[in-house]
Amino acid sequence: MKKIKKIMKKKEEVLKNIIIEEVVNEYKIKFFREPRLGYYFAIDIRYNSSLNYNALKSAIENLEDYKIKKAEMKKKKKRMEKKEKKKI
Repeated sequence: MKKIKKIMKKKEEVLKNIIIEEVVNEYKIKFFREPRLGYYFAIDIRYNSSLNYNALKSAIENLEDYKIKKAEMKKKKKRMEKKEKKKI
């Protein structure tokens, strides 16, 4: 039982939060359109990273493929432009 209480105490963290009960009356709130009645509640959540090795590796491979395809498209475009000039 003592172990469970220790674990529970470790898991309980005090989160930083912001509560604004009347957003219309708060001068710090900026409305981009018309003001709306309501309540604002925000919690500060932090995490180290959402990336892992496989996601990063995949992104690099996709970027390399994109660069290769882009170069091929430029070559095709130049060839097509040369053909069009010869026809005229």
